Amino acid sequence: SSTILSTTSSSSSSSSSSFFSSSSVSTSTSTTTTGSAPPPVPTLTHAQFSDNGAYLLLDFDYPSVGQSLGVTSCASIFDPATLSRLGNTPSCSWSTTTSLTTSLGTGATNMPGDAISTKIGVYSGSSLSPPSSPLVPSVVLTCPH
Repeated sequence: SSTILSTTSSSSSSSSSSFFSSSSVSTSTSTTTTGSAPPPVPTLTHAQFSDNGAYLLLDFDYPSVGQSLGVTSCASIFDPATLSRLGNTPSCSWSTTTSLTTSLGTGATNMPGDAISTKIGVYSGSSLSPPSSPLVPSVVLTCPH
């Protein structure tokens, strides 16, 4: 459904002042509201460490307006508590309209199971999953003979 509201008013007056010898005021206001609902708020459906642990891979259930607007500032995406755990100068980039990759900064303190929260009213939160195929470190010791 749609609603159209339109108002118009006008008035005239005259004055003895030479600068304002006569004046006419006419105002018109028109507001149109369509019945289409705003797009759904994207919900964070999955948050996981990359296999090498250097990135967070985030999936949303609905395309992000932030992605279409080119929002890549992690501070514009994450709430302050989550942002503080991403380390010094993390970077965010949209790989698709529903997938965000966050490169962790130095000193990141995220752990599997941590809550990942995005800006209030923009996205909802999830908890961080461990990597699906984590890299297994190998230790090589070299000693003099």
